[in-house]
Amino acid sequence: MNFLEQLAYEWYSYSGYFVRSNIKYDKRPNGGYGGEMDVVAFDYKSNKLIHIEASMDADSNAIRVERFTRKFAIPIEKYNLCLNTDVSAVEQIAIVGTAKSTIDFGNGIRHVTIPSFLNYITREVKDLDPMKAAISEGYPILRGIQFSNYYLFRE
Repeated sequence: MNFLEQLAYEWYSYSGYFVRSNIKYDKRPNGGYGGEMDVVAFDYKSNKLIHIEASMDADSNAIRVERFTRKFAIPIEKYNLCLNTDVSAVEQIAIVGTAKSTIDFGNGIRHVTIPSFLNYITREVKDLDPMKAAISEGYPILRGIQFSNYYLFRE
């Protein structure tokens, strides 16, 4: 699991979702699997399922579109079978790239840049006093973001 996948896992789990990572599906008869989902987050209260694929690659946007379109080409039935859910839609998010321009992946896939993802999380946790509302040590990356940002301008 790369850094971004781990951060997505921690963020959605911290936010109340049931999260699984590196979910393999379509076992092949001669070994291996047909695909793998990086991070999947499920909210039981709203029956909302989010599939996140994250990459720190330096590929061209054309290669990214091809790769992420393929990674997200999973029928809803397969999500429900693999995750034992009964959802009718899946929010698909590709976290990739650092440029401000948005990549149009099509098929309803939402593009989030790496800086945007980090900034969103930072804004959400920066004012939480680690001595009064510490993020659990079970989320080491989130906790590091909380500590570093809370004390950044307070010394």
